[in-house]
Amino acid sequence: MSGKSFYVPIASFFVGVAISSLGDSFIQLLVSCSFLIACCIWFKTRFSICALGIAFCLFGFVRMELTESGGHSFDVYVGEKVELRGTVCDAPQPKETSLRFCFESEGSSDRILVVSGRYPEFAYGDKLRIAGRLELPKNFESYKDGPEIDYASYLAKDGIRYVMYRPKIEKLGDGDGN
Repeated sequence: MSGKSFYVPIASFFVGVAISSLGDSFIQLLVSCSFLIACCIWFKTRFSICALGIAFCLFGFVRMELTESGGHSFDVYVGEKVELRGTVCDAPQPKETSLRFCFESEGSSDRILVVSGRYPEFAYGDKLRIAGRLELPKNFESYKDGPEIDYASYLAKDGIRYVMYRPKIEKLGDGDGN
């Protein structure tokens, strides 16, 4: 495999990722694929390498689109009161005056960080019905004029996309964990 045929797919994938991060316009993708075709013609690259580059550019674009916007079923309910059934998906973290736990709703892979009163306590695998206002996590400063903490990304590493503060909680059962 020549050097050119090795770098074209890799560079094309990253071009697709970069284009997706600039905006979510499919026209941008078409323009970049046209640019790739023009580059392949200009540098007299074989058609198969050019087609491979376009395929990898499309793959990079689609991969980022699915990662950023796909599968978040609760986006339309942000800021509204909702009632959900689901399971406590991780060990709760008791604090001095509150209890924090991960909640996964039935029929969705989106996870919610629930911040409730300290009592009653819940455990991993408890089946619950929660009712409250669904919010997106907000970034904050660690101290006055300090650096901003990217709280949304911190929660996203655990698959948590939403936050619900002090919801009404009803325990429906237990032992639904792994």
